[in-house]
Amino acid sequence: NLQQLLEVITEEINKLKRWFDINKLSLNLNKTKIMLFGNGKVKTNVQVMIDNVYIERVYENKFLGVILDHKICWKPHICASKTGKEYCSSKKRDILDHKALHILYCSLVLPYLNYCVEVWGNTYKSNLHSLCILQKRAIRIVNNVGYREHT
Repeated sequence: NLQQLLEVITEEINKLKRWFDINKLSLNLNKTKIMLFGNGKVKTNVQVMIDNVYIERVYENKFLGVILDHKICWKPHICASKTGKEYCSSKKRDILDHKALHILYCSLVLPYLNYCVEVWGNTYKSNLHSLCILQKRAIRIVNNVGYREHT
């Protein structure tokens, strides 16, 4: 039952808050969020209260640079990881040599693809398709080859 779960969560978070207070630590209630994991959105009003402050319910949240969503499908994180698009303009191919393009790729694209890939990398193939295309485009620019070349 969702209501029982929320009561238990409220009770446990209040215990944590008391422990923080006893040990002279602080809990920033403005940054504290609640997320329910599952396949569908729960239509009921989810309210958890700590010290008469309602905790905001979120459907996605950034934690250590990885965006978690309530379905754990990693789609928001993958969309945010496509920031290497700025790198993938073919104008750079005409200006910079191979080594400079490789350095740009390793600093602007590769870190976004490698960061916590162990966590989000096993998502659906359809979610990863756009990152694959982005990486192929970047590799073609680094190697100065055309669109139809094999990567």
